Amino acid sequence: MTMKLYQNRVNYEVNSRVTFWGSRAFEPKMFLNYNHVATVDTDDLEEVFNICNFEVDCEGKLTRHAQMYSASVGDIIIDDEKRMHMIDMSGFGRVHLRMVPHLRQKVASTLKRVRNKTYLRMFKPEALK
Repeated sequence: MTMKLYQNRVNYEVNSRVTFWGSRAFEPKMFLNYNHVATVDTDDLEEVFNICNFEVDCEGKLTRHAQMYSASVGDIIIDDEKRMHMIDMSGFGRVHLRMVPHLRQKVASTLKRVRNKTYLRMFKPEALK
C-alpha cells in the first residue's frame, strides 16, 4: 500500500489556518492549494509522518515528486482507498471533498495522473468558476 503526501506551499492564509486549527479548519476548496510532494510505501499514517520527518530510515520507501519540507500540521495524506487524513496537532483528522463534487472529480483525475507517473499541475482557483 502507498500513501501520498500533499503539502501547501502556495497560499499563506490556508497554511496559517490549517497549521493552527488542523483538520477542523479544512474546507474542500483549500485542497486546490496543495501539491503532491511525495509517495511513501506503507499503510501506516504514523510511519508516513516519521519517514517524511526523516526520523526513521526511509531507504526505498520515500519517493519525492517535488520539493518538500518535513511533514507537519496541515499536510494531507491520501491512502490507496482515497481517504484523506490531515496531520493535526495530535494525531490525524479525516478531511473530505464531498461537499464540492466537481472538485472531487478533479482530485480523482489528478490521482489517476499521478498513478500514471505524470506530473501534477496546480489547479487555478478561477477554474472552479
